Amino acid sequence: MAVKQHSYAWALAESGNLKELVARGCEAFYREIFGDKFWDSLDSAETNDEHHTEAIYWHWNARLSLLKGRSAPNDEMAYFPIWARGNMKSSIAETMVIVDAMLSVAYKQAGYCLYVGREKDRIKENIGNLEALLSRAKVREYAPQLSEVAKNDETNSKRQWTGTFLHTKAGYIIKGGTVESTQAGSRIKHLESDNSQLDTRVTFCVPDDIDSREDSPVISENRFKLLTTEILPMRQANTLTFFAQNLISRFSVMYRIQKGGAKVLTNRKLTEPIPAVRGLMTEQRTVNGIVKDVVLAGKCTWRVWGLSRVQAEIDTMGLPAFLREMQHEVEQDKEGLIIYNYDDNVHVISESEFALKYGKDAWKTWRKKPGNDWARTKTDKHANVAGWLMRSPQNCALPNITFFKPYSFPSDSAPEDVVERLLSELSLYAYKNITWEQLRKDLLRRANSDIYTKTVGEKMEYERGELGRVIPQYSKPLLQRCNVQQGDMSHEADTVRKIYTHAYGLAMRPSNPGKHGGIEKLIQALRIDYETSHPFRPDVMGYTQWFIIAPDDKSRPYQVRDVVVYHPKLYPEAYMSDALTDSDLARFQFSNYRKRDPKLTETGEIIDDPLKLHDDFPNMCQMLYTGADLHGDSLSFDQKVELLMPQESIDARKEAKTGFEKLAASIEYDFQREIAEGILTPEDEEYEEIY
Repeated sequence: MAVKQHSYAWALAESGNLKELVARGCEAFYREIFGDKFWDSLDSAETNDEHHTEAIYWHWNARLSLLKGRSAPNDEMAYFPIWARGNMKSSIAETMVIVDAMLSVAYKQAGYCLYVGREKDRIKENIGNLEALLSRAKVREYAPQLSEVAKNDETNSKRQWTGTFLHTKAGYIIKGGTVESTQAGSRIKHLESDNSQLDTRVTFCVPDDIDSREDSPVISENRFKLLTTEILPMRQANTLTFFAQNLISRFSVMYRIQKGGAKVLTNRKLTEPIPAVRGLMTEQRTVNGIVKDVVLAGKCTWRVWGLSRVQAEIDTMGLPAFLREMQHEVEQDKEGLIIYNYDDNVHVISESEFALKYGKDAWKTWRKKPGNDWARTKTDKHANVAGWLMRSPQNCALPNITFFKPYSFPSDSAPEDVVERLLSELSLYAYKNITWEQLRKDLLRRANSDIYTKTVGEKMEYERGELGRVIPQYSKPLLQRCNVQQGDMSHEADTVRKIYTHAYGLAMRPSNPGKHGGIEKLIQALRIDYETSHPFRPDVMGYTQWFIIAPDDKSRPYQVRDVVVYHPKLYPEAYMSDALTDSDLARFQFSNYRKRDPKLTETGEIIDDPLKLHDDFPNMCQMLYTGADLHGDSLSFDQKVELLMPQESIDARKEAKTGFEKLAASIEYDFQREIAEGILTPEDEEYEEIY
């Protein structure tokens, strides 16, 4: 790539000295300009973390390659320093800007750094720091024009440096601004020595602490849009981005990009969050009458910090804030979650784990009911979702366990798409090898609706009448065999519900749980006993009686006796959920269904209102839990009797071989049965007859 040489009056000796310094390498350059103390303070003395120098070398190598007309190494045009708060992110960002400017001077190319933050005062502080760095003796020695204001030779007037704008005589420009105020800064005109004007576009973009600590998806969404539609598009082919930001929360801009939920800055160097302390161990103790969290062990990832500093930070901000700000443990922050009992590591099992306990299709004969939160959309905020809620019967290995099989649908899906998928999960075919979709299409082809109707409304009504004459003949026996109870769905979707009921025989109740209906029952159902083993993974602690069934992760097998079983798919970290479907979307929404921030009004504080965001599957479950309770099939009278009998009597009767053994075992079996029947009440037998 040919690079345009600017016509500034470069001092040859000065340029030569700077070029010689550049040739000595990155570490020598930084030590010369910023001092040994700066370089010696980088990285960790206790762990293998070299994150500070890695970031510095990334910028150095990438900028030099671009200045020489080549591509950045590995095409890595961005870097995410996700380090603990106060661990030099901004300091290194500011020194990088100075180095970026000096390298540009060394190669006689103009540059433009856009420094973006959240608050005006903080940005002014950053630009003030940069101005001070440009005035350092070593910068003046090697590149004095960076410390001078650009001047128009014709009018002999200088541009004014402001609190957020530095236009150097060397042709390097630094502009600071908030996320909201920098939209108009994509390019800046500056004067060449011949008084011609040249556009300079952004070559180095530094978003620094643009996320706020308010746990608000709405605020984060606005900042994300501004960053991706206004700021990042200012780039050009040689623009590097140093995104100095912590994760802060699951709604932050950094979190959604780092976790892959938003496909932004994907040409970055792969980095992982660096906590302040590795192996942090704390214990709650009473010290001088005050209960506090005391640091017991850990190794700091920055040599300037020791455990005494860590203790001081925890004493000041509290352990929860320290874990979030310094350790990046934002996933564990459950403040504001509505379904706070949900734990994705406990409440999700794979299809193979289910099959190991019950058999692959055992659920199809269990008591179950369908649900549907109807919508025409499929966006990051809302979706059309449905599913089966089922409960295991009493006569199985793990009785009275509730399972949820969730489904989601693309935008503009028809009611037929939803109900046919629900039926297809019970039986792929309506009859023989004819699917439900094939049956519907065949019936509509034969209906000749155009002959018997005039308007679109009449045609739709006629066609659904034709479906209702035939499809229920196949669906109702299936629903009865599969123990399907009346379902629950959006109360306002009357037309859709009529299609489910009349055209397909799937009975659905209109449900309006309101803001909080059914939520307490759902939360109770999701309770976890972390002192008891997981029902499906005995080596894991966490017992619950409510599970989402998710697809197998074929890359994560494990063995139970002689059977290969797979873990469920990994939790979908994405903040942007528009690409998630079925169980991935359900898990994401259960983990992110939140309350609005409290609001103080004249009549008092409004609290606990749910946020209309990521609420589709939770709302559907609210409907299901405001409807009739779902119970597992009860034991028959004979099964109840057998449960009360000694197991050895039952086994002896099954294992008897000779005539004498069979007679003796049968007498003992009958004797024990009479005892068991005497324990049961007459109501048990009457119930069995009625049932």
